[in-house]
Amino acid sequence: MSQERVCVCYFYIRRFWFHEHSYTFTLSHIHTHTHSLSLSLLLSLSLSLSGPFNSWDRVVYVYDDDDGNNGTVIKKNDTISFNWILANYHSSEAVDNDDGSCFYDTHDNVFIHEMLDGRAFGSLKSDFGGHSNYHHNNLDLFFADGFSLQDEKPHAQLPGFEDGYYENYLYMTTDGEYGFGNATVYSNTIWSPTGNVTEGGKPLAEFQKEDPKHNDPCTVASAYPDDKVVLDLARKILGMA
Repeated sequence: MSQERVCVCYFYIRRFWFHEHSYTFTLSHIHTHTHSLSLSLLLSLSLSLSGPFNSWDRVVYVYDDDDGNNGTVIKKNDTISFNWILANYHSSEAVDNDDGSCFYDTHDNVFIHEMLDGRAFGSLKSDFGGHSNYHHNNLDLFFADGFSLQDEKPHAQLPGFEDGYYENYLYMTTDGEYGFGNATVYSNTIWSPTGNVTEGGKPLAEFQKEDPKHNDPCTVASAYPDDKVVLDLARKILGMA
């Protein structure tokens, strides 16, 4: 399946975002406790390694939550949903959750990634203390892997604050490892050239067999499907079907 083939999908969308210099849309220095980016088309001609969407965790903020708790710093989820996002020209990710970004609920999007100098990057990103980023029910096209987490000390995620990668459709550029790091992972559909997908350095089925309850249950891998399968799925996610 070619990237050009995917990009001929036509659909109605509320907003169009385009930027020719760096990232298209960014959240940083956030003082409020929830945001939403939905029903948009984002693309970028980025001269940096950011994605069309880029977030940073920079400022400690305090607010009173809806339950009457005064002075909490645990923010509600920011939501990225029902978008078509093109990670084109020098984009490292479609959603670049950078530098400690946390509490993002990213679901029901179609992400198309263009390789940078022949190299593909991952879909879910989490680094420098990032946590609680949930990537689910998305169609991730032309990525090297589904999730890439910097979870070694001192950046390890605390129990209950793990990132999540689940119920996604991932179209990998090559066979091999489809994720890195200790995210909550399950029920993904992985497509690669031959279906030879690994996790934890082992064939997927072998990795799952070692601990069926915790080691990525219900995830399946297979060779690339027909183009129509992928295009129909993209239309369904974006409400075109």
